[in-house]
Amino acid sequence: PQGEDSDDSDEDEDDETNPSFLSKELGNRYTFRRCLGKGSYGLVCLASDTTRKDQDDRVAIKRVDRIFQDPVHTKRLLREMRLLRVLGGHSGIIRLDGILSSHDSRAADFDRLYLVFEWAQSDLFKVLNSSICLSPAQVKVLMRGILQGVAYLHAHRVIHRDLKPANICVNADLQVKVADLGLARW
Repeated sequence: PQGEDSDDSDEDEDDETNPSFLSKELGNRYTFRRCLGKGSYGLVCLASDTTRKDQDDRVAIKRVDRIFQDPVHTKRLLREMRLLRVLGGHSGIIRLDGILSSHDSRAADFDRLYLVFEWAQSDLFKVLNSSICLSPAQVKVLMRGILQGVAYLHAHRVIHRDLKPANICVNADLQVKVADLGLARW
């Protein structure tokens, strides 16, 4: 994007290969496992939550950079956080476990947030583009999960507006979660 200086880009590249950036910015609660992806919003990493001892400790942490640079981007982020807080209790909607800022953030330089989500093994886009051959029964299970998640949104007068395979999280047991509510409206 225009207006970025090269130091910011270099820092982001270092973050992708440097597993210590989570502990530097968030303390010792999360242990970096690997980067899952990068987009215009920032970076998504798989991490372990050290406070979860008796259960699956994996979480996805979405680092959102320059949160106040663009008012449209800021509104989408706020809308997604609000909707996930209200609707996240349903099994067909991705759960937002927490919203964090850097532990050393000061009001003057606050421009980055971390959204901690439940971890999902894949998304429907990756499944459909893989060598996995789904049976008709598996397709029905996936479709039922997608429709249940969308029905829950619609029952709460929410329209997703960006429903696509990449925004449908899927686990090996075919559990489906609707994700990415940044463009949703209610």
